[in-house]
Amino acid sequence: RDVELTSEIYKLDKFTVAGVREGTAKAETLQRQAANVKNVVSSDTFGNVADGNVGDLLQRIVGMTADYNGPEVRQVTVRGVTGMTSVTMDGQQVASAQSAGAGRAFEFEQASLGNIETIEVTKAATPDMDGASVGGSVNLVTKSAFDRAAGRTIGYTVGFATLPGYYGYAGRWKQPVKGFGPSLAFSYSDVLGEKRNIGITLNSTLHSQPQGGLSSTLGLERRNQPGNVYTWQVQRPSNPGATRSRIATGLKVDYRWSERTTISVSTSYNFFHEN
Repeated sequence: RDVELTSEIYKLDKFTVAGVREGTAKAETLQRQAANVKNVVSSDTFGNVADGNVGDLLQRIVGMTADYNGPEVRQVTVRGVTGMTSVTMDGQQVASAQSAGAGRAFEFEQASLGNIETIEVTKAATPDMDGASVGGSVNLVTKSAFDRAAGRTIGYTVGFATLPGYYGYAGRWKQPVKGFGPSLAFSYSDVLGEKRNIGITLNSTLHSQPQGGLSSTLGLERRNQPGNVYTWQVQRPSNPGATRSRIATGLKVDYRWSERTTISVSTSYNFFHEN
């Protein structure tokens, strides 16, 4: 059968895709609607961050640089300004407890992505920001049951972490099997009430990364005497990384008063220890 082609322009009728923005789609919308230069990133944008360090996600944002302590991201720099980035959680400034020295910079080893829904990075200071926000501001937005349209959700992750080479041992709960640390996560979210206006969110994570290393060779050349040159070599097991353990829990209860007003009560606990 012959099918004749024409030069007419064909157009589809108007159609609308309706749904609730959540996750990355919601973060992109908030970024587009921001009144200033801001990055809004969902915690699941770059996939699963195994150890839950918030700094591992932040270093992937344009204009941010990570300051490492061993394998861990300890601090971040916005637009090259060091030590002048404020860190808030749901708009409230969080306490900074540096592991050494008397600085005020927040160390992201203490925080976990398990409790975080989105991260807002402001690169251009606004008049309402604290004086510590000269370089920028990082706001950690905790998870809420109203962030997802699925209603009741229960999720869990079971895994382990290990490093090759020489192993140390750091206790049963940190290493149930020598050289292998647990990596666990649990989340529960539900919307309750006749009007579906009460939300409950519970998150908990545990990650323990064992210490590990490789053998290194130290060489010393003997040149203080005439004749042949001798090289003394000593091999020993090195231990470049200590056992790092991170525990985080968070509980949040939301009451949706109206379409524009939500009352929230939240609490979180973060624990980080390096042997």
